[in-house]
Amino acid sequence: MKKIYKDYYFAILTIILLAISLFLHLWQMGKVPNGFFIDESSIGYNAYSILKTGRDEYGILYPLFFRAFDNYQDPVMVYCLVPFLKFFGLNKAIVRLPSAIFHIFASLLFALLVYEYLRDKLISILSAFYFSVLPWSFCLSRTVFSGYTPMLLGLTGGVLFLLKAFRKRSIHLAIFSAIFFAFAMYSHNCGRPIAAIMILSFLIVFNKSLIKRWKIICAMFLTLSLLSLPIAIAFFYNPACLTARFKEISLYHNSSNILEFLSGVFIRYLEYFSPIFLFFTGDNNLRHNTGVGQLYIFLLPLFLLGIYFLWKKFKNPYYSLIFLFTLTYPFAAVLTKDHFHGTRTVNGTITFTLISAMGLKFLYLKMKKYKWFEIMLLSVIVFSGIEIFYYLKDYFGGYVERSRGAFNAPLVEIIESAFYERKENETIYISSSLFHHPVDKNFKPEWYSHFLFLGKIEPAIYQHYGIPPEIVSHYSSKQIPQSGLLLRMNTTILFDSEFKTKIVVFNNEKMPESVLLLKKIPLIKDSNMFFELYRF
Repeated sequence: MKKIYKDYYFAILTIILLAISLFLHLWQMGKVPNGFFIDESSIGYNAYSILKTGRDEYGILYPLFFRAFDNYQDPVMVYCLVPFLKFFGLNKAIVRLPSAIFHIFASLLFALLVYEYLRDKLISILSAFYFSVLPWSFCLSRTVFSGYTPMLLGLTGGVLFLLKAFRKRSIHLAIFSAIFFAFAMYSHNCGRPIAAIMILSFLIVFNKSLIKRWKIICAMFLTLSLLSLPIAIAFFYNPACLTARFKEISLYHNSSNILEFLSGVFIRYLEYFSPIFLFFTGDNNLRHNTGVGQLYIFLLPLFLLGIYFLWKKFKNPYYSLIFLFTLTYPFAAVLTKDHFHGTRTVNGTITFTLISAMGLKFLYLKMKKYKWFEIMLLSVIVFSGIEIFYYLKDYFGGYVERSRGAFNAPLVEIIESAFYERKENETIYISSSLFHHPVDKNFKPEWYSHFLFLGKIEPAIYQHYGIPPEIVSHYSSKQIPQSGLLLRMNTTILFDSEFKTKIVVFNNEKMPESVLLLKKIPLIKDSNMFFELYRF
Protein backbone atom coordinates (compact mmCIF):
# COMPACT_ATOMS: atom_id res chain seq x y z
CA MET A 1 0.00 0.00 0.00
CA LYS A 2 2.87 2.37 0.69
CA LYS A 3 3.99 1.85 -2.91
CA ILE A 4 0.52 2.61 -4.25
CA TYR A 5 0.52 5.94 -2.42
CA LYS A 6 3.57 7.03 -4.38
CA ASP A 7 2.59 9.31 -7.26
CA TYR A 8 3.90 6.98 -9.99
CA TYR A 9 1.95 3.92 -8.86
CA PHE A 10 -1.10 5.97 -8.00
CA ALA A 11 -1.14 7.49 -11.51
CA ILE A 12 -0.96 4.02 -13.08
CA LEU A 13 -3.82 2.72 -10.88
CA THR A 14 -5.93 5.78 -11.70
CA ILE A 15 -5.40 5.33 -15.46
CA ILE A 16 -6.22 1.61 -15.26
CA LEU A 17 -9.45 2.15 -13.29
CA LEU A 18 -10.50 5.04 -15.55
CA ALA A 19 -9.83 2.94 -18.67
CA ILE A 20 -11.88 0.04 -17.25
CA SER A 21 -14.75 2.36 -16.36
CA LEU A 22 -14.70 4.00 -19.81
CA PHE A 23 -14.70 0.60 -21.50
CA LEU A 24 -17.63 -0.64 -19.40
CA HIS A 25 -19.65 2.50 -20.10
CA LEU A 26 -19.03 2.62 -23.84
CA TRP A 27 -18.77 -1.01 -24.96
CA GLN A 28 -21.75 -2.06 -27.13
CA MET A 29 -23.56 1.14 -26.21
CA GLY A 30 -26.13 0.80 -28.99
CA LYS A 31 -26.79 -2.91 -28.41
CA VAL A 32 -26.83 -3.29 -24.61
CA PRO A 33 -29.49 -2.94 -23.45
CA ASN A 34 -31.40 -4.25 -26.47
CA GLY A 35 -34.08 -2.08 -27.99
CA PHE A 36 -34.72 1.60 -27.50
CA PHE A 37 -37.31 3.04 -25.13
CA ILE A 38 -39.73 5.74 -26.29
CA ASP A 39 -38.07 8.38 -24.07
CA GLU A 40 -34.76 7.67 -25.78
CA SER A 41 -36.15 8.03 -29.29
CA SER A 42 -38.03 11.19 -28.26
CA ILE A 43 -34.93 12.86 -26.79
CA GLY A 44 -32.84 11.78 -29.76
CA TYR A 45 -35.32 13.04 -32.33
CA ASN A 46 -35.86 16.39 -30.60
CA ALA A 47 -32.09 16.93 -30.56
CA TYR A 48 -32.04 16.00 -34.27
CA SER A 49 -34.86 18.47 -34.88
CA ILE A 50 -32.96 21.25 -33.08
CA LEU A 51 -29.87 20.45 -35.15
CA LYS A 52 -31.76 20.55 -38.44
CA THR A 53 -34.24 23.38 -37.85
CA GLY A 54 -33.54 25.04 -34.48
CA ARG A 55 -37.02 23.93 -33.43
CA ASP A 56 -38.42 20.99 -31.46
CA GLU A 57 -40.86 18.44 -32.91
CA TYR A 58 -43.75 20.86 -32.32
CA GLY A 59 -41.98 23.69 -34.16
CA ILE A 60 -41.09 25.71 -31.05
CA LEU A 61 -37.90 27.72 -31.56
CA TYR A 62 -35.17 26.65 -29.10
CA PRO A 63 -37.54 25.76 -26.25
CA LEU A 64 -36.40 25.56 -22.64
CA PHE A 65 -38.54 22.48 -22.00
CA PHE A 66 -39.51 19.95 -24.66
CA ARG A 67 -43.18 19.02 -24.81
CA ALA A 68 -42.56 15.49 -26.15
CA PHE A 69 -45.34 13.23 -24.76
CA ASP A 70 -46.97 16.21 -22.99
CA ASN A 71 -44.90 15.53 -19.87
CA TYR A 72 -42.05 17.88 -20.90
CA GLN A 73 -38.42 16.79 -21.13
CA ASP A 74 -35.71 18.88 -19.46
CA PRO A 75 -33.25 20.69 -21.75
CA VAL A 76 -29.74 19.53 -20.79
CA MET A 77 -29.71 16.12 -22.42
CA VAL A 78 -31.42 17.30 -25.62
CA TYR A 79 -29.12 20.25 -26.23
CA CYS A 80 -25.98 18.34 -25.25
CA LEU A 81 -26.86 15.73 -27.87
CA VAL A 82 -26.91 18.23 -30.73
CA PRO A 83 -23.12 18.44 -31.40
CA PHE A 84 -22.82 14.64 -31.14
CA LEU A 85 -25.51 14.19 -33.79
CA LYS A 86 -23.85 16.77 -36.02
CA PHE A 87 -20.56 14.87 -36.10
CA PHE A 88 -21.72 11.25 -35.76
CA GLY A 89 -25.25 11.18 -37.14
CA LEU A 90 -28.53 9.97 -35.67
CA ASN A 91 -28.23 6.48 -34.16
CA LYS A 92 -28.93 4.71 -30.88
CA ALA A 93 -25.35 4.51 -29.62
CA ILE A 94 -24.68 8.23 -30.11
CA VAL A 95 -27.94 9.21 -28.39
CA ARG A 96 -26.88 7.20 -25.34
CA LEU A 97 -23.26 8.39 -25.38
CA PRO A 98 -23.60 11.71 -23.47
CA SER A 99 -25.30 9.92 -20.58
CA ALA A 100 -22.22 7.74 -20.11
CA ILE A 101 -19.85 10.72 -20.42
CA PHE A 102 -21.76 12.66 -17.76
CA HIS A 103 -21.56 9.67 -15.44
CA ILE A 104 -17.79 9.38 -15.91
CA PHE A 105 -17.37 13.07 -15.08
CA ALA A 106 -19.67 12.68 -12.07
CA SER A 107 -17.42 9.84 -10.87
CA LEU A 108 -14.32 12.03 -11.22
CA LEU A 109 -15.97 14.81 -9.22
CA PHE A 110 -17.02 12.22 -6.66
CA ALA A 111 -13.34 11.27 -6.22
CA LEU A 112 -12.63 14.92 -5.38
CA LEU A 113 -15.57 14.97 -2.94
CA VAL A 114 -14.24 11.88 -1.13
CA TYR A 115 -10.79 13.47 -1.01
CA GLU A 116 -12.34 16.65 0.41
CA TYR A 117 -13.49 14.56 3.37
CA LEU A 118 -10.83 11.90 3.81
CA ARG A 119 -7.63 13.34 2.30
CA ASP A 120 -6.78 9.89 0.99
CA LYS A 121 -5.93 9.52 -2.71
CA LEU A 122 -6.23 5.74 -2.87
CA ILE A 123 -9.63 5.55 -1.19
CA SER A 124 -10.84 8.47 -3.31
CA ILE A 125 -10.00 6.78 -6.60
CA LEU A 126 -11.32 3.37 -5.47
CA SER A 127 -14.57 5.01 -4.34
CA ALA A 128 -14.89 6.80 -7.68
CA PHE A 129 -14.55 3.50 -9.51
CA TYR A 130 -17.18 1.85 -7.30
CA PHE A 131 -19.40 4.89 -7.87
CA SER A 132 -19.01 4.56 -11.67
CA VAL A 133 -20.17 0.90 -11.75
CA LEU A 134 -22.81 1.07 -9.03
CA PRO A 135 -26.03 -0.81 -10.02
CA TRP A 136 -28.03 2.23 -8.91
CA SER A 137 -26.64 4.41 -11.69
CA PHE A 138 -24.73 2.16 -14.12
CA CYS A 139 -27.91 1.07 -15.93
CA LEU A 140 -28.96 4.71 -16.27
CA SER A 141 -25.58 5.73 -17.65
CA ARG A 142 -26.03 3.43 -20.67
CA THR A 143 -29.51 4.72 -21.55
CA VAL A 144 -31.07 8.16 -21.93
CA PHE A 145 -34.56 8.23 -20.40
CA SER A 146 -33.82 11.69 -19.09
CA GLY A 147 -30.98 13.68 -17.54
CA TYR A 148 -30.23 11.47 -14.53
CA THR A 149 -26.47 11.36 -15.00
CA PRO A 150 -26.01 15.09 -15.70
CA MET A 151 -28.16 15.66 -12.61
CA LEU A 152 -25.73 13.47 -10.63
CA LEU A 153 -22.84 15.49 -12.02
CA GLY A 154 -24.51 18.74 -11.02
CA LEU A 155 -25.38 17.63 -7.49
CA THR A 156 -21.92 16.19 -6.85
CA GLY A 157 -20.21 19.31 -8.15
CA GLY A 158 -22.60 21.58 -6.26
CA VAL A 159 -21.85 19.94 -2.90
CA LEU A 160 -18.11 19.69 -3.59
CA PHE A 161 -17.62 23.34 -4.52
CA LEU A 162 -19.92 24.61 -1.77
CA LEU A 163 -17.82 22.77 0.84
CA LYS A 164 -14.62 24.07 -0.75
CA ALA A 165 -16.03 27.60 -0.90
CA PHE A 166 -16.82 27.52 2.81
CA ARG A 167 -13.47 26.03 3.78
CA LYS A 168 -11.42 28.40 1.61
CA ARG A 169 -13.77 31.40 1.99
CA SER A 170 -13.88 31.64 -1.81
CA ILE A 171 -16.60 33.56 -3.63
CA HIS A 172 -15.43 32.08 -6.95
CA LEU A 173 -15.96 28.53 -5.70
CA ALA A 174 -19.39 29.54 -4.37
CA ILE A 175 -20.32 30.70 -7.88
CA PHE A 176 -19.06 27.39 -9.26
CA SER A 177 -21.26 25.58 -6.75
CA ALA A 178 -24.32 27.55 -7.91
CA ILE A 179 -23.54 26.75 -11.55
CA PHE A 180 -23.41 23.02 -10.79
CA PHE A 181 -26.62 23.08 -8.74
CA ALA A 182 -28.35 24.99 -11.56
CA PHE A 183 -27.06 22.41 -14.03
CA ALA A 184 -28.72 19.69 -11.93
CA MET A 185 -31.96 21.67 -11.89
CA TYR A 186 -32.01 21.92 -15.69
CA SER A 187 -31.02 18.27 -16.13
CA HIS A 188 -34.02 16.57 -14.57
CA ASN A 189 -37.20 17.57 -12.75
CA CYS A 190 -35.98 15.69 -9.65
CA GLY A 191 -32.89 17.88 -9.63
CA ARG A 192 -34.90 20.94 -8.61
CA PRO A 193 -36.27 19.66 -5.27
CA ILE A 194 -33.12 17.65 -4.53
CA ALA A 195 -30.82 20.64 -5.08
CA ALA A 196 -33.10 22.78 -2.88
CA ILE A 197 -33.05 20.14 -0.10
CA MET A 198 -29.26 19.84 -0.26
CA ILE A 199 -28.77 23.60 -0.04
CA LEU A 200 -31.30 23.86 2.81
CA SER A 201 -29.50 21.02 4.64
CA PHE A 202 -26.25 22.92 4.25
CA LEU A 203 -27.76 26.11 5.69
CA ILE A 204 -29.20 24.20 8.67
CA VAL A 205 -25.93 22.46 9.50
CA PHE A 206 -23.65 25.45 8.98
CA ASN A 207 -26.05 27.97 10.56
CA LYS A 208 -23.41 29.27 13.02
CA SER A 209 -20.93 30.00 10.24
CA LEU A 210 -23.30 31.76 7.86
CA ILE A 211 -22.82 35.24 9.32
CA LYS A 212 -19.03 35.03 9.06
CA ARG A 213 -19.26 33.79 5.47
CA TRP A 214 -22.28 35.80 4.35
CA LYS A 215 -20.54 36.95 1.15
CA ILE A 216 -20.12 33.35 0.03
CA ILE A 217 -23.78 32.52 0.64
CA CYS A 218 -24.94 35.70 -1.08
CA ALA A 219 -22.73 35.00 -4.11
CA MET A 220 -24.09 31.48 -4.40
CA PHE A 221 -27.75 32.48 -4.02
CA LEU A 222 -27.44 35.44 -6.36
CA THR A 223 -25.84 33.27 -9.06
CA LEU A 224 -28.36 30.47 -8.55
CA SER A 225 -31.27 32.93 -8.68
CA LEU A 226 -30.06 34.44 -11.96
CA LEU A 227 -29.49 31.01 -13.49
CA SER A 228 -32.94 29.82 -12.32
CA LEU A 229 -34.75 32.84 -13.75
CA PRO A 230 -35.54 31.16 -17.13
CA ILE A 231 -37.28 28.33 -15.23
CA ALA A 232 -39.44 30.85 -13.37
CA ILE A 233 -40.31 32.66 -16.62
CA ALA A 234 -41.16 29.38 -18.37
CA PHE A 235 -43.40 28.39 -15.46
CA PHE A 236 -45.17 31.78 -15.54
CA TYR A 237 -46.11 31.39 -19.21
CA ASN A 238 -46.70 27.63 -19.19
CA PRO A 239 -47.08 26.02 -15.72
CA ALA A 240 -47.51 22.59 -17.33
CA CYS A 241 -43.80 22.50 -18.25
CA LEU A 242 -43.01 21.95 -14.56
CA THR A 243 -46.21 20.36 -13.27
CA ALA A 244 -47.48 18.02 -16.01
CA ARG A 245 -45.18 15.11 -15.19
CA PHE A 246 -45.61 15.50 -11.42
CA LYS A 247 -49.41 15.45 -11.72
CA GLU A 248 -49.12 12.22 -13.66
CA ILE A 249 -47.03 10.44 -10.98
CA SER A 250 -48.04 12.38 -7.84
CA LEU A 251 -49.05 10.34 -4.81
CA TYR A 252 -51.31 13.17 -3.68
CA HIS A 253 -53.35 13.08 -6.90
CA ASN A 254 -53.66 9.31 -6.56
CA SER A 255 -54.82 9.39 -2.92
CA SER A 256 -58.45 9.61 -1.83
CA ASN A 257 -57.75 11.75 1.26
CA ILE A 258 -54.96 13.45 3.19
CA LEU A 259 -54.49 10.57 5.65
CA GLU A 260 -53.98 8.10 2.82
CA PHE A 261 -51.46 10.49 1.28
CA LEU A 262 -49.49 10.99 4.52
CA SER A 263 -49.41 7.27 5.32
CA GLY A 264 -48.26 6.60 1.75
CA VAL A 265 -45.42 9.11 2.14
CA PHE A 266 -44.35 7.52 5.45
CA ILE A 267 -44.42 3.97 4.02
CA ARG A 268 -42.39 4.99 0.99
CA TYR A 269 -39.87 6.85 3.14
CA LEU A 270 -39.18 3.69 5.16
CA GLU A 271 -38.99 1.57 2.00
CA TYR A 272 -36.10 3.63 0.67
CA PHE A 273 -34.02 2.71 3.72
CA SER A 274 -34.93 -0.97 3.50
CA PRO A 275 -31.97 -3.37 3.04
CA ILE A 276 -34.17 -5.16 0.48
CA PHE A 277 -34.20 -2.05 -1.72
CA LEU A 278 -30.63 -0.98 -1.03
CA PHE A 279 -28.73 -4.27 -1.12
CA PHE A 280 -30.85 -7.15 -2.39
CA THR A 281 -33.65 -6.64 -4.96
CA GLY A 282 -33.77 -2.88 -5.60
CA ASP A 283 -36.00 -1.32 -8.25
CA ASN A 284 -37.89 -4.10 -10.07
CA ASN A 285 -38.21 -2.10 -13.30
CA LEU A 286 -35.74 -3.69 -15.73
CA ARG A 287 -35.12 -0.34 -17.39
CA HIS A 288 -33.73 0.93 -14.10
CA ASN A 289 -32.02 -2.14 -12.65
CA THR A 290 -30.97 -5.68 -13.51
CA GLY A 291 -32.74 -7.27 -10.53
CA VAL A 292 -30.13 -6.73 -7.80
CA GLY A 293 -29.87 -4.21 -4.98
CA GLN A 294 -29.20 -0.57 -5.74
CA LEU A 295 -25.88 -0.97 -3.92
CA TYR A 296 -23.40 -3.84 -3.92
CA ILE A 297 -23.62 -6.17 -0.93
CA PHE A 298 -19.89 -5.70 -0.18
CA LEU A 299 -20.69 -2.05 0.61
CA LEU A 300 -22.98 -3.06 3.51
CA PRO A 301 -20.22 -3.61 6.15
CA LEU A 302 -18.40 -0.53 4.86
CA PHE A 303 -21.59 1.52 5.11
CA LEU A 304 -22.19 0.40 8.72
CA LEU A 305 -18.59 1.22 9.66
CA GLY A 306 -19.01 4.55 7.87
CA ILE A 307 -22.06 5.34 9.98
CA TYR A 308 -19.96 4.67 13.08
CA PHE A 309 -17.18 6.85 11.64
CA LEU A 310 -19.70 9.65 11.04
CA TRP A 311 -21.18 9.30 14.51
CA LYS A 312 -17.78 9.87 16.11
CA LYS A 313 -17.42 13.10 14.11
CA PHE A 314 -21.05 14.18 14.31
CA LYS A 315 -20.26 17.51 16.02
CA ASN A 316 -18.28 18.54 12.96
CA PRO A 317 -20.80 20.16 10.56
CA TYR A 318 -18.99 18.73 7.52
CA TYR A 319 -19.90 15.24 8.73
CA SER A 320 -23.33 15.95 10.19
CA LEU A 321 -24.19 17.34 6.74
CA ILE A 322 -23.76 13.84 5.28
CA PHE A 323 -26.14 12.47 7.92
CA LEU A 324 -28.75 15.03 6.90
CA PHE A 325 -28.20 14.31 3.19
CA THR A 326 -28.81 10.63 3.90
CA LEU A 327 -31.98 11.22 5.90
CA THR A 328 -33.45 13.46 3.19
CA TYR A 329 -32.23 11.64 0.07
CA PRO A 330 -35.63 10.06 -0.88
CA PHE A 331 -37.73 13.23 -0.42
CA ALA A 332 -38.29 13.67 -4.18
CA ALA A 333 -39.46 10.05 -4.56
CA VAL A 334 -41.76 9.69 -1.54
CA LEU A 335 -44.23 12.17 -3.05
CA THR A 336 -44.78 9.92 -6.08
CA LYS A 337 -47.06 6.90 -6.36
CA ASP A 338 -44.37 4.34 -7.25
CA HIS A 339 -42.61 2.14 -4.71
CA PHE A 340 -38.87 1.39 -4.70
CA HIS A 341 -38.14 3.79 -7.56
CA GLY A 342 -34.40 3.83 -8.26
CA THR A 343 -34.20 6.71 -10.71
CA ARG A 344 -35.94 9.30 -8.53
CA THR A 345 -33.55 8.45 -5.69
CA VAL A 346 -30.35 8.22 -7.73
CA ASN A 347 -28.90 11.08 -5.65
CA GLY A 348 -28.56 8.44 -2.93
CA THR A 349 -25.51 7.12 -4.76
CA ILE A 350 -23.58 10.18 -3.55
CA THR A 351 -24.28 9.81 0.16
CA PHE A 352 -24.29 6.02 0.46
CA THR A 353 -21.03 5.62 -1.47
CA LEU A 354 -19.41 8.49 0.45
CA ILE A 355 -20.35 6.93 3.79
CA SER A 356 -19.01 3.58 2.55
CA ALA A 357 -15.74 5.32 1.63
CA MET A 358 -15.56 6.57 5.22
CA GLY A 359 -16.04 2.98 6.38
CA LEU A 360 -13.14 1.94 4.13
CA LYS A 361 -11.01 4.69 5.67
CA PHE A 362 -11.96 3.49 9.14
CA LEU A 363 -10.86 -0.06 8.25
CA TYR A 364 -7.56 1.21 6.85
CA LEU A 365 -6.81 3.21 9.99
CA LYS A 366 -7.68 0.34 12.31
CA MET A 367 -5.68 -2.30 10.45
CA LYS A 368 -2.49 -0.61 11.60
CA LYS A 369 -3.47 -1.46 15.17
CA TYR A 370 -5.45 -4.70 14.76
CA LYS A 371 -4.30 -7.45 12.41
CA TRP A 372 -7.80 -8.81 11.85
CA PHE A 373 -8.89 -5.45 10.43
CA GLU A 374 -6.29 -5.95 7.68
CA ILE A 375 -7.85 -9.35 6.89
CA MET A 376 -11.30 -7.76 6.86
CA LEU A 377 -10.14 -5.00 4.50
CA LEU A 378 -8.54 -7.52 2.14
CA SER A 379 -11.71 -9.65 2.21
CA VAL A 380 -13.89 -6.66 1.31
CA ILE A 381 -11.63 -5.74 -1.63
CA VAL A 382 -11.57 -9.33 -2.95
CA PHE A 383 -15.33 -9.74 -2.52
CA SER A 384 -15.93 -6.38 -4.25
CA GLY A 385 -14.02 -7.58 -7.30
CA ILE A 386 -16.01 -10.82 -7.43
CA GLU A 387 -19.39 -9.12 -6.97
CA ILE A 388 -18.69 -6.41 -9.56
CA PHE A 389 -17.46 -9.04 -12.03
CA TYR A 390 -20.64 -11.12 -11.71
CA TYR A 391 -22.87 -8.05 -11.89
CA LEU A 392 -21.23 -6.92 -15.12
CA LYS A 393 -21.22 -10.45 -16.51
CA ASP A 394 -24.99 -10.57 -16.00
CA TYR A 395 -25.49 -7.04 -17.35
CA PHE A 396 -23.77 -7.86 -20.64
CA GLY A 397 -25.15 -11.41 -20.64
CA GLY A 398 -28.46 -12.59 -19.20
CA TYR A 399 -29.84 -9.09 -18.64
CA VAL A 400 -29.69 -8.37 -22.39
CA GLU A 401 -32.36 -11.01 -23.05
CA ARG A 402 -34.24 -10.40 -19.80
CA SER A 403 -34.76 -6.70 -20.48
CA ARG A 404 -35.86 -6.92 -24.13
CA GLY A 405 -39.51 -6.33 -23.31
CA ALA A 406 -38.73 -3.41 -21.01
CA PHE A 407 -36.92 -1.62 -23.86
CA ASN A 408 -39.48 -2.52 -26.58
CA ALA A 409 -36.70 -4.46 -28.36
CA PRO A 410 -38.95 -6.65 -30.58
CA LEU A 411 -40.98 -3.66 -31.79
CA VAL A 412 -37.87 -1.53 -32.36
CA GLU A 413 -36.16 -4.34 -34.29
CA ILE A 414 -39.14 -4.92 -36.60
CA ILE A 415 -39.44 -1.16 -37.30
CA GLU A 416 -35.70 -1.00 -37.99
CA SER A 417 -36.07 -3.93 -40.39
CA ALA A 418 -38.95 -2.19 -42.17
CA PHE A 419 -36.94 0.98 -42.80
CA TYR A 420 -33.94 -1.11 -43.86
CA GLU A 421 -36.07 -3.07 -46.37
CA ARG A 422 -38.00 -0.02 -47.60
CA LYS A 423 -37.29 0.94 -51.21
CA GLU A 424 -37.61 4.46 -52.60
CA ASN A 425 -41.27 5.56 -52.89
CA GLU A 426 -42.41 2.50 -50.93
CA THR A 427 -44.85 2.93 -48.04
CA ILE A 428 -44.66 1.10 -44.71
CA TYR A 429 -48.19 0.21 -43.58
CA ILE A 430 -48.75 -0.21 -39.85
CA SER A 431 -51.43 -2.56 -38.50
CA SER A 432 -53.15 -1.53 -35.26
CA SER A 433 -52.21 -4.98 -33.93
CA LEU A 434 -48.65 -3.66 -33.52
CA PHE A 435 -49.57 -1.67 -30.40
CA HIS A 436 -50.92 -2.73 -27.02
CA HIS A 437 -53.18 0.32 -26.74
CA PRO A 438 -55.10 2.47 -29.25
CA VAL A 439 -53.20 5.14 -31.21
CA ASP A 440 -54.42 8.06 -33.31
CA LYS A 441 -53.65 8.74 -36.97
CA ASN A 442 -50.20 10.12 -36.01
CA PHE A 443 -49.39 7.02 -33.90
CA LYS A 444 -49.67 9.08 -30.72
CA PRO A 445 -49.60 9.29 -27.72
CA GLU A 446 -46.17 7.59 -27.66
CA TRP A 447 -45.12 5.24 -30.44
CA TYR A 448 -44.72 7.93 -33.09
CA SER A 449 -41.28 8.80 -31.67
CA HIS A 450 -39.92 5.42 -32.82
CA PHE A 451 -41.03 6.07 -36.43
CA LEU A 452 -39.54 9.57 -36.36
CA PHE A 453 -36.22 8.43 -34.93
CA LEU A 454 -35.70 5.09 -36.69
CA GLY A 455 -36.99 6.46 -40.01
CA LYS A 456 -35.00 9.69 -39.63
CA ILE A 457 -38.05 11.64 -40.79
CA GLU A 458 -37.03 15.17 -41.83
CA PRO A 459 -37.94 17.48 -38.90
CA ALA A 460 -39.03 20.36 -41.16
CA ILE A 461 -41.52 18.05 -42.90
CA TYR A 462 -42.82 16.56 -39.65
CA GLN A 463 -43.28 19.97 -38.00
CA HIS A 464 -45.57 21.12 -40.82
CA TYR A 465 -47.31 17.95 -42.02
CA GLY A 466 -46.79 15.20 -39.44
CA ILE A 467 -45.41 11.79 -40.41
CA PRO A 468 -45.52 11.67 -44.24
CA PRO A 469 -48.19 9.10 -45.20
CA GLU A 470 -46.16 8.12 -48.25
CA ILE A 471 -43.46 6.84 -45.85
CA VAL A 472 -45.50 5.49 -42.90
CA SER A 473 -49.26 4.99 -42.99
CA HIS A 474 -52.01 3.10 -41.14
CA TYR A 475 -53.08 -0.22 -42.62
CA SER A 476 -56.77 -0.82 -43.23
CA SER A 477 -58.08 -4.24 -44.20
CA LYS A 478 -61.21 -2.49 -45.54
CA GLN A 479 -59.17 -0.66 -48.18
CA ILE A 480 -56.12 -2.80 -48.88
CA PRO A 481 -53.32 -0.91 -50.67
CA GLN A 482 -51.76 -2.27 -53.84
CA SER A 483 -48.12 -2.55 -52.74
CA GLY A 484 -45.71 -1.76 -49.94
CA LEU A 485 -44.47 -3.18 -46.64
CA LEU A 486 -46.79 -4.35 -43.88
CA LEU A 487 -45.94 -4.41 -40.16
CA ARG A 488 -48.32 -6.43 -37.99
CA MET A 489 -48.59 -8.94 -35.18
CA ASN A 490 -50.04 -12.42 -35.58
CA THR A 491 -52.21 -11.63 -32.55
CA THR A 492 -54.20 -8.56 -31.68
CA ILE A 493 -55.64 -6.92 -28.57
CA LEU A 494 -59.36 -6.20 -28.27
CA PHE A 495 -60.56 -3.34 -26.05
CA ASP A 496 -63.93 -2.57 -24.55
CA SER A 497 -65.75 0.68 -25.30
CA GLU A 498 -63.70 2.57 -22.70
CA PHE A 499 -60.40 1.05 -23.87
CA LYS A 500 -59.82 -0.64 -20.51
CA THR A 501 -60.42 -4.41 -20.78
CA LYS A 502 -57.89 -6.13 -23.05
CA ILE A 503 -58.26 -9.55 -24.66
CA VAL A 504 -55.50 -11.12 -26.77
CA VAL A 505 -56.84 -13.06 -29.78
CA PHE A 506 -55.49 -14.37 -33.09
CA ASN A 507 -55.18 -11.60 -35.66
CA ASN A 508 -57.66 -12.37 -38.44
CA GLU A 509 -57.46 -9.01 -40.25
CA LYS A 510 -57.61 -9.38 -44.03
CA MET A 511 -54.19 -9.47 -45.70
CA PRO A 512 -53.14 -8.54 -49.24
CA GLU A 513 -53.36 -11.47 -51.66
CA SER A 514 -49.66 -11.78 -52.53
CA VAL A 515 -47.48 -11.33 -49.46
CA LEU A 516 -43.88 -12.33 -48.79
CA LEU A 517 -42.79 -12.76 -45.16
CA LEU A 518 -39.48 -10.93 -44.74
CA LYS A 519 -39.00 -11.25 -41.01
CA LYS A 520 -40.72 -12.27 -37.79
CA ILE A 521 -39.60 -11.54 -34.25
CA PRO A 522 -41.12 -13.19 -31.15
CA LEU A 523 -42.65 -10.89 -28.57
CA ILE A 524 -40.69 -12.76 -25.90
CA LYS A 525 -38.36 -15.73 -26.15
CA ASP A 526 -40.13 -18.99 -27.14
CA SER A 527 -43.44 -17.14 -27.55
CA ASN A 528 -46.02 -17.92 -30.25
CA MET A 529 -46.78 -14.20 -30.55
CA PHE A 530 -44.77 -12.58 -33.33
CA PHE A 531 -44.10 -9.20 -34.89
CA GLU A 532 -44.17 -9.76 -38.65
CA LEU A 533 -42.85 -7.82 -41.64
CA TYR A 534 -44.31 -8.52 -45.11
CA ARG A 535 -43.78 -7.15 -48.60
CA PHE A 536 -46.76 -7.19 -50.95
